[in-house]
Amino acid sequence: MAHYDDLNTKRIFAIGAISVLVTVMTALAVQVLYFAMAKWQIESMSDNQYRRQNQFNAEQEAQITAYGVDEMNGNITIPIDKAIELVVQNSTSDDKAEDNAANKNAVEENTNDKSEDEA
Repeated sequence: MAHYDDLNTKRIFAIGAISVLVTVMTALAVQVLYFAMAKWQIESMSDNQYRRQNQFNAEQEAQITAYGVDEMNGNITIPIDKAIELVVQNSTSDDKAEDNAANKNAVEENTNDKSEDEA
């Protein structure tokens, strides 16, 4: 007759040890995979962020360097460099006009002073 109270302890120990090893190896593999994917995600997000920012900057640069008409309100747009030149040109012409007016007033005052001195 067979003895049912005898347990195969060697087999139980071997299966237990193998189970522990498989569990530990699985946990380590998952951890390595997690950190590798986290690093890849950080790198891809930073590349995406720079790519989007560069695209946004390029669109803005195209807007400020082109001639055109705003279809919404009919405003005419000119490149920013040309606008700066026009503002500088207008401010220098305004300064010259003010200087000319000041010089005219000074000449008139001088002629008035001379005519009063003669009288």
